[in-house]
Formats: sequence, structure tokens, C-alpha cells
Amino acid sequence: MHPSKPALAEIKKQQPPPVTEQEVPLLFVDVDPATAATEAPKDAKYYSAHNSQAANTKATIDSTVPKLDGSQTHVAQTQTVPRANPVPLQPAPPKVSQTDPSAAEAKAKPKGGPKVGDLAMAKPSPQMGENQAEGDTGQADSTVHTRPRTLVEAKSRKALLDGEKMKQDGGVKRNLDIDLVDARATPFGEYDAALIRAVKGRWIDLLDSKQFSRDGTGRVEVDFRLDYNGKITNLRIVNSEVNELLAYVCQKAILDPAPFAPWPSDMRRIMGADYRDVRFTFFYE
Repeated sequence: MHPSKPALAEIKKQQPPPVTEQEVPLLFVDVDPATAATEAPKDAKYYSAHNSQAANTKATIDSTVPKLDGSQTHVAQTQTVPRANPVPLQPAPPKVSQTDPSAAEAKAKPKGGPKVGDLAMAKPSPQMGENQAEGDTGQADSTVHTRPRTLVEAKSRKALLDGEKMKQDGGVKRNLDIDLVDARATPFGEYDAALIRAVKGRWIDLLDSKQFSRDGTGRVEVDFRLDYNGKITNLRIVNSEVNELLAYVCQKAILDPAPFAPWPSDMRRIMGADYRDVRFTFFYE
């Protein structure tokens, strides 16, 4: 079985609900300010830091949901945003004096000690990263980067969380240069975007560290209480389809970045409580 490919974790629930006339959407989606709408859509399934109204680049039918031609069905994502994979800096080779050739020869020969054997030359078997295809050695970024079609799309790629675009049947008549879903802005949308980014970043770092074997697929659901001061309590796994080690990685991805930033004052007032019960869902694919 090939190493599993993780998908973006999502916030799936929060309690207690804010005191508003309309029930707050339960699923988070990242919305770029460049595509934000002035008015909030009615009965939106998603929430975010900005309002967003559903749109399609092209649609053959008119339904209540936009058509999205992505590759995954777990996480709300309207664009494919590659994860940055910078090449680490390499130390410069030591300079050899041109006036003393004997010094260079001495450095080239080992001064005693055990002879270097095959083990020192062996390269570890690569493990595929989030955007790494099978057969890639990990020595260069093999992600296929598509050129943004518009300025709006280019700006969105910088602002959105990285991940694969979702796949969804449907179609809406509102036509734009980019696909969008209905989302309603909330005072804690920006806070949650930063929370997801921190947890996901730690999750990927743990998996990329090669300390854990990613040989399973499935989801892991983790519940915890997020206090107004950013502290995490009552963390527990409520559902896991993978082995204990991969489930532990999900817990660690939440606990390591904590405590998080304190809530903004508006968020605490609207929530009407000093805590939220949150569920993160992790997908290994």
C-alpha cells in the first residue's frame, strides 16, 4: 500500500451557537477578500471571514449549488492551491587555498577511523508528501502548478488555504471567472482560518518528518473544547478509521500549536459563552 495522502482538516461543529436569528453554518470554507460579496447569501451551508455568493465559470444547469470540478469530496475548497515546497539551502563548500595544493590533498583523504561503507551512501526510501506524486524522490517540487487565468485567481491562491479543489455536481447561472460557493461571514471566520492553518501546518510537518508511517487511509474525528483564552481542554478522538499512531498524530497536531490566540471581543460576545466545542476532521487518502 502506498503512503497515504492527507487532505485538509476542517472545523465541523461549534457549540454553543451564536445568538442570531439564523443558525450559523457548520462547515468552514476559506473566502478570499478579492471575491467577497457585500450581501450574505440566504441559507448558506458554509461560514467564513467574508461573504461569498455561489458562482461558476460555466454551468449547463441551474441548481442550488455550484459545480466544482476538483478531485476530492471531503473538504470545502473552491480552488486548488499548491503547498509551498521550498528547497532547503545548502551550505557552501569549503574554500581550498590555491597556493597550497597539499592542503587540498590532505582534506580529500580520511585521517584514520573506519572506512566509509555502503551505508553512508545509501538514500532512504522517499515517502510521498501531500503534493508529491508516486515515484517522486522528494528532491524537487513535482507539483503541477497551473497558471492563474485571472488576476482574481492569482490573488486568491495567495490568500486561500492550500489544498485540492473539491468535486461537486451542480451549476449556478451566476457567472464569474472563478468558482465560488455560498458562505456567510461571521466574526470568528478569520480566527478559524488561522486556527485551521496552524493545525494543518503542524499535521503536515509531523507527517513529513518521517517519524510516522503513513500506510493507512481513513478519517479521524477529534473533539475538543476551545476556551476564550485560546487554551485546549477535553480533547478526545470520537472516531478513527486508521491505526492508533496516525490518530495520535492528529491529536498532536492540535495540541502542539496551542494555546492559540485569545478570541476577539466580538467573537466572545456573539458566542455568549467562554468556550466552544469544536470538531476537527482529518482525512488520510
